[in-house]
Amino acid sequence: MRKFLILSFFVITLNAKYPKHEFSLGFFSVNIPLSDFSDVSNPAFGFDVSYRIGVNPFLIFNLMTGYSFFIPKEVSNTPQRKEKYSYHLIPFIIGAEYAIFGYEKTFSPYLRVNAGFSNLKTNYTLETYDPVTDTLISSESGATSSTKFSFRFGMGFYLSLLDFNFSYNGIMTENRSTQYFNFVIKYRIPINE
Repeated sequence: MRKFLILSFFVITLNAKYPKHEFSLGFFSVNIPLSDFSDVSNPAFGFDVSYRIGVNPFLIFNLMTGYSFFIPKEVSNTPQRKEKYSYHLIPFIIGAEYAIFGYEKTFSPYLRVNAGFSNLKTNYTLETYDPVTDTLISSESGATSSTKFSFRFGMGFYLSLLDFNFSYNGIMTENRSTQYFNFVIKYRIPINE
């Protein structure tokens, strides 16, 4: 009985420090468009912010948002028509990650899965030119915005208070396969050490 009480006290003491809370600031984020999305989009730069809860030494739940701006890209299908697109992306996703050696270790690889919604705003300009004189005949510009289901599969590693993440991302849009690869470096800020 005494051994049981000592063991119970040890387990309670060990788990008393959980859950652990932290913020992560993604101060360097790069998105590389894939598949059909790369036809109309250049790479993007941005940042993200995560709130994370560690429920044990290996498992973390997270809530993430941020902002990415895709560099405008001009597409010319024919000499008479030019299209220019730029995109702004704001994700709202939740997920979980599993740190192989424990997320409090100095170095630990991890796997991450996220799902949620992403708002993708598209700015476009469509220009039509005369085929003989190459003068502008008409120009149309506008913007569309939609919020769609999105998902993210990632892997990375912790190095002390830095988090290096590589992920595949997809947004379920109707007309195009909006997929991109993301690389981000995050700075971890523990709240209840």
